Amino acid sequence: MERLTESSLLTTKQEDPQASAWLIDNVLHPFENGTGAAQLYNNFVSDKNKVGPQYVPEAKTLSLDWGVHTLASASGAVLTYALAGKVAGAALGAVAEKAGIEGTAGSILTSATTGQILGAGLLDFAKAPNQNETRLGNAAGSMAAFGVFGAGNELLGASKAAADSAILTGLGRIAVGATGGLTSMETSHLVTNALGVKNDLTLDDAFRTAASGAFINVAMPVVQRGLEKVVDGLQQKTMNLDDVQHEIYSRLLTEKAMQLPQVRIDGEDPTKGIAGKSGDIEPKAKASDTPNARPTKPTETGDEPRLILLKQQFDAKARDAQIKQVATELSDFVGGTKQSLHAAIYDFRLKDPAVEQIVVDAFNKAAADGKDVKIAFFQPPEKTAGGQGIAQTDGEVAGDAAPAEQAITHGPSPELLAKFDPRIQIQHVTQADAASSIPDAFSDVLGNARPAGGLAPRLVDLQNGKEGDLSGGVGTHGILGGGKLMHNKYMVRDAGTADAAIWTGSTNWTDDAFGSQDNNIIQFFHAKGLAAAYDKDFDQMWSKGAIAGTGKDLHTTVNSGDGQVTVAFSPGDGAFIDAEYAKRFEAAKASISIASMVISSPEVLKALSDKIDQGVPVSGIYDGPQMRNVARAWGRGKSPESAEKLELWNKVSQHLVAKDSTPYSPEGIHDFMHNKMYSVDGVNSGTGSFNISMNATHNAENVVMMDNMPTQAVQLSTYIADLVKTYGGKGKGGGRTGTVASK
Repeated sequence: MERLTESSLLTTKQEDPQASAWLIDNVLHPFENGTGAAQLYNNFVSDKNKVGPQYVPEAKTLSLDWGVHTLASASGAVLTYALAGKVAGAALGAVAEKAGIEGTAGSILTSATTGQILGAGLLDFAKAPNQNETRLGNAAGSMAAFGVFGAGNELLGASKAAADSAILTGLGRIAVGATGGLTSMETSHLVTNALGVKNDLTLDDAFRTAASGAFINVAMPVVQRGLEKVVDGLQQKTMNLDDVQHEIYSRLLTEKAMQLPQVRIDGEDPTKGIAGKSGDIEPKAKASDTPNARPTKPTETGDEPRLILLKQQFDAKARDAQIKQVATELSDFVGGTKQSLHAAIYDFRLKDPAVEQIVVDAFNKAAADGKDVKIAFFQPPEKTAGGQGIAQTDGEVAGDAAPAEQAITHGPSPELLAKFDPRIQIQHVTQADAASSIPDAFSDVLGNARPAGGLAPRLVDLQNGKEGDLSGGVGTHGILGGGKLMHNKYMVRDAGTADAAIWTGSTNWTDDAFGSQDNNIIQFFHAKGLAAAYDKDFDQMWSKGAIAGTGKDLHTTVNSGDGQVTVAFSPGDGAFIDAEYAKRFEAAKASISIASMVISSPEVLKALSDKIDQGVPVSGIYDGPQMRNVARAWGRGKSPESAEKLELWNKVSQHLVAKDSTPYSPEGIHDFMHNKMYSVDGVNSGTGSFNISMNATHNAENVVMMDNMPTQAVQLSTYIADLVKTYGGKGKGGGRTGTVASK
């Protein structure tokens, strides 16, 4: 970070001959000087044509004008540093990909922090130095600053106290930034003096660099996000995708409506443009008529399923509107409860207070009306019994790879839980082999010591500090995974009644899931047989407080017109789901479309490979960074199985495209291609929470497989084709990942 000293802010003149207005002198000029544009320009002109910094009036240290000068100059600096970091990061990523650099070295090389450090250093080296400065000194100082920013912010992100408090996070970033600024000043001073250029420091220099560093570290994420929006917007225009940029796909399908209508989300009523309910579904066909299904009892009539297909919104206004629209859809589903509502949700974190309130109010109203409302959420232990952290990237690929950047997904915060109905229950169940894994969050909130062990459940009312057998209100239950994930995203409403309904799909309850990821939601109404299966799965998790053994033999098939709907649940039926997916692909005769965050199941990869050999068109999309981690892990593996899976993947991936989503970081956007769906021959299709991976077979997941239901299959294949069009060209996420070699 270049030293923002008095000499770099002021010209040699103490008066502006043009008598510029205060705003120009004190804001615009410092901003221009902070960008370093003049210093870059001076590299390309002769001495007589060089320009000095813009005029800025002299100001007393720590005065109001001094503060304005410093912040304005830092604003200019953060913009150019962010640009330089993006360019350098992209270049490093290309180098790593081209050279096949993997493992720890590849992770470090392609990290956002490395790109920012290199970009800042190159930028300041490229600037013509001011008086008593050197290029190398300025470059070393900026690289030191961003090194401190990266390390400090990483430690801050790992702090539970900071994670639970926006104020502590802000203060922490200010402290880290000030430290980085001072480190920059001292590093630049030492290097410059070592090069024989006298470089004295003043108290004003220290105050100015500390303040500038604090501002840059706080503002950098905002500026980076803004640059991403600008770039994404330009890319979208280049791709002529303006017609889909502001749209959410939402459609109640019928056999008479095979097209894919779109609903605007620029503030319109989210229900407009959505058709009414279709007629009853008569049980005409037997489940056994579908060769790939293993039905239990086909028992049901009901309505056609309703699909909501979400795409990442690159425009901020469109994204905010889509987030609120999905929250309203969720609220409407909850609002339809007549007797009971049981929800199992992997990730429940809504940052926008208005959006959060939409969801919370819906649950509270249902509880206030006397309905049986329960919410089971995934609550991973921050430490395993052995003291090791759980490594996840969005919780999706653990077991398939060791992601470069790891995160631990937390359940709803105590602050969010406290907003529910005053009769709220927190039921916290431990496992005999994981007694030490009670999440610290609950230990802290409850003010109770962790129990030494045992299986007894504990019911706690946060509002009143009571324990015991509580009843009424909204029940919430943290489900422990024992090293695996409770990865569901479903609600079952009014199970056991004619009005039974289901909400499921790939969509978590987060701002990013609603507006920045590619996701889907599917709803079934008057679905008594399907709802019974979902409610049994929920009851098993709720009663155990864990996922082990749940979902076993719960796969259920019901008639739907001339087709069948099969639902199944892992981990109990995880192997069944994997086999059923492979069978459906093996039976394909005309086409296979697939959209899955990761595709690592050996059985599925083998089936897709065989279909390619037979000339069946295979197309689709996956998430590039997530799947790249998996492929690299296979490449590092020594077993024949790893080599075989990598060979299959290298073959299949040539027929798919990758969304080049933003690599995971705690504070960054989570814009994954998050769907888990397929469409075969325009007749059979499926979706749910289940990534097409072996790891998913051990998680708590659910799937919906729809056979001989062309309306849904066409809807999903059309949507997948649009994702391929969006991310497979020059736009965000363009292209394929290419092959990975075995090591």
